Amino acid sequence: MTLRAQLAEQSSTLLDNHPRIKELKAQISDLDKQIRDEAARLARSFENDARIAGARVESLQSSLDQLKVQAVSTNGQDVELRALEREAKAQRDLLESYLAKYREANTRENIEAGPADGRITWDCPAASVYDFIRALTRPYPGAFSSLDGKQWWIWEAVLPPDHGPVGEPGEVLGPVRSPAPSACGQLVACGSGAVILLEVQDDAGTTLRGQALSEQQWTGKRFETEAAVAVGTSRE
Repeated sequence: MTLRAQLAEQSSTLLDNHPRIKELKAQISDLDKQIRDEAARLARSFENDARIAGARVESLQSSLDQLKVQAVSTNGQDVELRALEREAKAQRDLLESYLAKYREANTRENIEAGPADGRITWDCPAASVYDFIRALTRPYPGAFSSLDGKQWWIWEAVLPPDHGPVGEPGEVLGPVRSPAPSACGQLVACGSGAVILLEVQDDAGTTLRGQALSEQQWTGKRFETEAAVAVGTSRE
């Protein structure tokens, strides 16, 4: 059972100031810090690799340009020219891979942070909610929210076109059905726009995706916002 699942289970019977609750929250906070530190380390590493690869590409491109200007129709120079072109292409491909890894790591490090425990704030714009879910998906602990008294981890979502406010933040607007099972899910309103949930998992470990997810009778129900959670946890 994950730390967040333990916290959800213990929170149903213990108050926030209980030592066990405090211990679990401290462990979760420490894990979040480790994730952020690792993302920062990866971002720095990928940035350095990209800088080195970029310098190599510039050097090869300069040599290639010079050789093209000076090239004559000798077999030896033609062979060298083709070899340089192949190496330059390989270095460009390597640079692109470094840049892609750097952008992904940098996104994890610099994404507008949500609550420290991974709870989704549905009042945010849909793009921010989508980025938050994507940044915390596997192999990370996952973003989550509560519906009908049950906690759900959101592992996959997609961002449809933004048409402005479409409902109350966290409100399930209805199922999304498609001939492609991987495109089926549930449409949930955000502060602006909406996201389509494609894969969710409850605190008992049950995973819903595709048609099974779209068949859930959730229309009109509402995932808890931060304010609702605060009110719910303040009871004695």
